[in-house]
Amino acid sequence: MSDDRTTSTIEEPRLTTRRTTPRRVPRLVVAAPLLGELEEDTGVTLEMEYEANADLEGQYPDGPEYDLAWLASDRSFQLRVQDSEGRLTRPESTPIMRSPVVVGLEPDIAEKLREAAPEGRISWADVADAAADGTVRFGMADPRRSDTGRAALVGVATAAAGTGRALREGDVSCDRLRGFRSGQTLTAPSSRDLIAAHLSNPGDTNALIAHESELLSLTGDDRLDEPLQIVHPDDGMVLSDFPLLLLDQKQRSAYGRVVDWLLGADTQRKLMERTFRRPVNQDVEPSEPLRASVGNALSFPTGCPSSSN
Repeated sequence: MSDDRTTSTIEEPRLTTRRTTPRRVPRLVVAAPLLGELEEDTGVTLEMEYEANADLEGQYPDGPEYDLAWLASDRSFQLRVQDSEGRLTRPESTPIMRSPVVVGLEPDIAEKLREAAPEGRISWADVADAAADGTVRFGMADPRRSDTGRAALVGVATAAAGTGRALREGDVSCDRLRGFRSGQTLTAPSSRDLIAAHLSNPGDTNALIAHESELLSLTGDDRLDEPLQIVHPDDGMVLSDFPLLLLDQKQRSAYGRVVDWLLGADTQRKLMERTFRRPVNQDVEPSEPLRASVGNALSFPTGCPSSSN
């Protein structure tokens, strides 16, 4: 499933005619083939609509009436809740999968950065410096609309702060972020759109910043001359947990059935195989490509850096 936002409609077939709709992430589209099994096993029909909108602005609490939202991360939404001065409340939320935001580099660029990095371990700081000097030309989703883009800015800002603690608003170095952003040659509303643009014009970039799962899905794509090497930055990563949010309290029973089904070992295994995302169910062993350590988990500050930094 995906990094932006998810919308869907929940309905209990043959029990009620009421249709409800949750919101969903474009990256979650790969899980759509499992929805038939969900209905068969739980009696709940989940209809999805895809949109790049990390904080549900214009959708919650106003806008189309969706029952659920399935996001790559609810970090941006929680910042919006914090800033609402009590006007918004946090809905029930359950993590379904996990995937860190990482860097995919063309092999020659990855080798160049490893040769210069201490012990060959590439950091966000190394990526930012290489972007500033023109070595790295990267694609990244729009931080104003995608948590993936914001997560990359958090990584660079944390590296620039050099405090060894969770990033605070006052730690953000605008100069370092501007240098990093100067190396960006491709953007899109969502990571799904970003990857599509990269595959259409591969010569425009030599790096992509996206979820590990999305970069793994590119393996074997014949539109690339050679696969990108996935780098897990040594100074930490932001981890997305693809939460399912309950927006309509009347659908609590259906929500519970959907969550239980999604967290079951069999479904978690299928989601891992289809989406390249890490299971949250501890009974499911991650596949070999998903065993790399995510190291230090980076956190969004209260005043998260945006595209204007």
